[in-house]
Amino acid sequence: MDRATGVGGRSFEQLIDDIYEVPLGAAGWKALAPALQDHLGAPVAMFLAHGADVRVLGDAGPVSGAGMLDYADHLWRDDRGMSALRSAPAGEIIVDSSLISDPERRRSGFYNDLLGAHGLDRGLYASIASGSEGMMFMAAQRSARQGDYDLSEIQALRRLLPHLRRSYRTWLHVREAERQRGAVLQAADAMAVGVALVDQDGRLRYANHAAEREMSRGTLLVTNGRLTCRSPSSAKVLGGAIRAATRDKLPAGERLCLRPLEQGATYLSVLVVPVRDALDPGWRPDSLAMLLISPSEPPAASEGSLLQTYGLTAAEARLLAALVGGERLPDYARRCGIAVTTAKTHLRALFDKIGERRQSDLIRRASLDPLLRAAPAKTRIGAPPR
Repeated sequence: MDRATGVGGRSFEQLIDDIYEVPLGAAGWKALAPALQDHLGAPVAMFLAHGADVRVLGDAGPVSGAGMLDYADHLWRDDRGMSALRSAPAGEIIVDSSLISDPERRRSGFYNDLLGAHGLDRGLYASIASGSEGMMFMAAQRSARQGDYDLSEIQALRRLLPHLRRSYRTWLHVREAERQRGAVLQAADAMAVGVALVDQDGRLRYANHAAEREMSRGTLLVTNGRLTCRSPSSAKVLGGAIRAATRDKLPAGERLCLRPLEQGATYLSVLVVPVRDALDPGWRPDSLAMLLISPSEPPAASEGSLLQTYGLTAAEARLLAALVGGERLPDYARRCGIAVTTAKTHLRALFDKIGERRQSDLIRRASLDPLLRAAPAKTRIGAPPR
């Protein structure tokens, strides 16, 4: 038989295209099985065997559904062709008529009950690839009335094996990447820190559970698919940081403190960092990562972290740390040996630099700001609501 085209008229080149589409398509090997059946002129099934674990990757033909489940569960143990492939090198092709006689077929649950029920009693097997993940193999079954597989049919299968092997290796890599991606997303959803990915226009690409919770509280929100803030001033600051990050203008990231629209509500701290191409770090990023941090307990505010986060002098940071720790302004002045008026001058400088108007708001701000626990970076603060 001329196998330049299959029984259904599909060319060899079209079949090769189908083979290399497997790792990219959602249907995978299931979509390829009918094309292989068309080319080989016999029902085809593909399997992955690892020890006693046999999985059906794709099949086409009368044996499907419950029959395939029975094969994967236990009937594979009677399959002489598959047993022979386990000890054969990758690329081996076996015709099972040389492995089992007709009387033996009639006594076998696999050959008589499963295949025989559909008139299939001539098998052609091929080992596609073998490794630590197991052995991938395929089997074509047809009726004895069609006779054994001749040399041209075996050669038709042999021409396909290198392409099937390369596609299978690519499929394994894609599968592993998807598995790792799934693990990362599960880990992200388990984090207390919110993580979101947006593009240069602020369009939301991904948000973990913690980020979604923050958005539901109102300081951050999604409008027309874009991540923004309810407070116009905070929205302007956030948008600017996003645009800078996507243009790779923030090599160390930028910390923001986004103010809520309502007076007295909790601030939301955001660390904006560029997302770079891991394979080509010089490639311009088209998305960025945002860490949205909302701690349940106030972090300790050290003088060093206060100084770096808010751009304070040493004296201002020392005063703010004392106030956060519960010390009264006169007591602080007495302990430091300075006049109360000097301490009040430092306090006014804190109001100006941090953007608060009352001492209680200043203390709450420094107590709740989670960025004080993060690595040093530039911090910008949204203007207060009007």
